[in-house]
Amino acid sequence: MQQNIQVELDFLQALLLEILQEFSPKSTGYFVALKALFHNKATPKSLAKELQATIASDQILEVIKAFSLYHILANLVEERCKNKQPPTIGLAKAHHDLSQAGFSPKDLSDKLKHLSFYPVFTAHPTQSMRRTFLEAIQEMYSDLAAIFDHPCNPLAMKKAKERLGYRLRLLYKSHLVRQEKLEVLFELDNLLYILENSFLPSCLDLCQQIQTEFQEPITHAPLRLGSWIGGDRDGNPMVTNDLLRQVVCIQHKFIIDLYLKELDKLRRELSISVDFCPISEGLQADLKASYHKLDPTSARLHPKEPFRAKLLLMQTKLRNRLIALNSPTPIGFSYQNASELVADIDLLLENLDPSLQSSMLRFKHLVLLAGFHLLSLDFREHRAVFVNALSEVFSLLSLAQDFYALPEAQKLEALNHALELEPVSFWSLLDQVSLECKRLLEGFLTMLWAQSKIAKQAFSSVIVSMTTQASDLLAVLWLVKQVGLEKDLYITPLFETIEDLNHAPTILKALHGNPHYKAYLQGMQNTQEIMVGYSDSSKDGGIFASNYNLHTAIGQLVALGQELGIEFILFHGRGGSVSRGGGSVEDALLNAPLFSAQSTLKLPEQGEMISTRHLTHPSALNKLSSIMGALLKKSL
Repeated sequence: MQQNIQVELDFLQALLLEILQEFSPKSTGYFVALKALFHNKATPKSLAKELQATIASDQILEVIKAFSLYHILANLVEERCKNKQPPTIGLAKAHHDLSQAGFSPKDLSDKLKHLSFYPVFTAHPTQSMRRTFLEAIQEMYSDLAAIFDHPCNPLAMKKAKERLGYRLRLLYKSHLVRQEKLEVLFELDNLLYILENSFLPSCLDLCQQIQTEFQEPITHAPLRLGSWIGGDRDGNPMVTNDLLRQVVCIQHKFIIDLYLKELDKLRRELSISVDFCPISEGLQADLKASYHKLDPTSARLHPKEPFRAKLLLMQTKLRNRLIALNSPTPIGFSYQNASELVADIDLLLENLDPSLQSSMLRFKHLVLLAGFHLLSLDFREHRAVFVNALSEVFSLLSLAQDFYALPEAQKLEALNHALELEPVSFWSLLDQVSLECKRLLEGFLTMLWAQSKIAKQAFSSVIVSMTTQASDLLAVLWLVKQVGLEKDLYITPLFETIEDLNHAPTILKALHGNPHYKAYLQGMQNTQEIMVGYSDSSKDGGIFASNYNLHTAIGQLVALGQELGIEFILFHGRGGSVSRGGGSVEDALLNAPLFSAQSTLKLPEQGEMISTRHLTHPSALNKLSSIMGALLKKSL
């Protein structure tokens, strides 16, 4: 394996030197000299001398570009090497290990049906890559595979070498990092590119792995996809309510357009005729009821091709859904929710022989995974923003004066009284409050719009940053209840400092004892999402103290959940660096306290870690398989 790596590195270095010689011959000598010194572990004195000479030259930017490109290529070679090795704990290995440990096939399949990995994609300043660069990495990865993994196809190898050289020359003439500030919609564009080209296909391959490994059809997606892009408002005034609505609409259109493309492929494949494949009475009745919705040409072409006719009708209903989103009047013949689309898919599956179902099943898994919302957004804001807005509204409604300054006991008393009253219309308050308060109230109205027009899953949680006391969450419960979303949204405390982590069990026990919050928990099937912070606790007490206190707090929360009969869904705020948790997700999961991952593992995929882990299909699939394998092991 080491020999193969060196062969690839030597090839890429030679190609890079060829490009340097073509575009910047003067920089070639500096690059070669410095690389030789690094490789041979030169003395600090000789290395410093060569570095000073390079810096003093007029070639410094070209040398920096050359080293940047070289290390990008070296990372690709390393990634290819990793992906050729079986995962340390993949899904298949976890299945085998647990079977050997005495768990029956039914034990394993029953547990898997209730497990879910929930990655939440978040933006971060550490991600400076442009979409151009992301696309280039994917193409170069494929080209390296064509060159080194398929030696029996010299024509493909030749074309791949030409493409690789062309792409590297373009990158040499381009900025590798963006020169302007990264805007939210740019972040979303990068993410959607990765989702379409690697992550979603990898998720569907994982579904196929599960179905093959456990010999059972998938009835729910083993993953749920989330995002903070457009929903993370804490300290970011650029995330407006207009932007929030725009992000939800972009995601909706993206996934509907993707479904339309997939249905086009299925329509080309499923040319089955009733002359050779009789269809059920259910499908006949369905087609008869809506055949008039086909355009005249399609109706004429497909009288004996029921699958093509039905797929065309499904496309029409999806297009009508896009129109209905902005129409002031109802649009007929449209899907109201993703379950209706799944029902149409199931109707076609019932009429297909098992050997002809693979493509349709893959499409079903995609719909189960992404629905009509694609990514469930979390609405994150600092506790002070919630408390200050509530204080302003309570003063306006004569419910309390200076609520923000009251002692905790009096805050709880005021909140309990307010929660017993009939809901208030936020629309009636908007022109009577400050801009800050209006921004928050409109945020809740935007969530209400998205839940009713896009999907119930459009938003998942309201995350309260720097939660310090029970009244912080009860305040958010009042806000959520006014717009009628108390059965759809998790109210999620974010415990960030070591002190807050230590107080977490006390706060949650107090909330469970509150009749209004207890009723809310029952409406959420007695589940409470909790986010634990890694970076702030690390800043607060250092890496060791952070990990120790996190482990202790999680253990206490698990015990408290068992005592109160509540399932705590832990949202681990881990990042890529050591100061943000770092390390292997699988190792962290397997070494977490017992019973800390019984159904859902929710983790952020932050900044540059999104492209590091999920930009190429093999990397994304290996990572997903490893995490699901570790989650299955931990849950048992």
